[in-house]
Amino acid sequence: MKTIEEIKALIQFFEQTSLTSLEWTIEGVTVKLTKPGDELHASTHPAQAEANASCQGLVVKSPLVGVFYSAPTPEQDPFVQVGSVVEKGETLCIIEAMKTMNEIKAPITGKILKIHAKNKEFVGFEQPLFSIQHDA
Repeated sequence: MKTIEEIKALIQFFEQTSLTSLEWTIEGVTVKLTKPGDELHASTHPAQAEANASCQGLVVKSPLVGVFYSAPTPEQDPFVQVGSVVEKGETLCIIEAMKTMNEIKAPITGKILKIHAKNKEFVGFEQPLFSIQHDA
């Protein structure tokens, strides 16, 4: 098993790289690290990426594990709905992880095509949250 010092060194190394996620398993211990980055994921094949973008829009995936909230409070309306037009940087939802509320922002300006997650449901790392059609 790795010592706390070795795990701290791994975290320090990760913070100094351009990586946005890292998963490391040794001797049955798994360490998963993520930091803000490009939440958009597309195929590495350009033709397939173009087809995916035109059919389903760009997919915003969860950067962490937690509980998905579609609105700022239970009494308020959702941040966005299908058909909503959002600006880059606008809040799409909140994911609660370890008692911390994390706002997930729109990475592009566009129209919400689909909301993949349901309010108050658990979401996993890199689980699709929204599909957004880029404002062309």
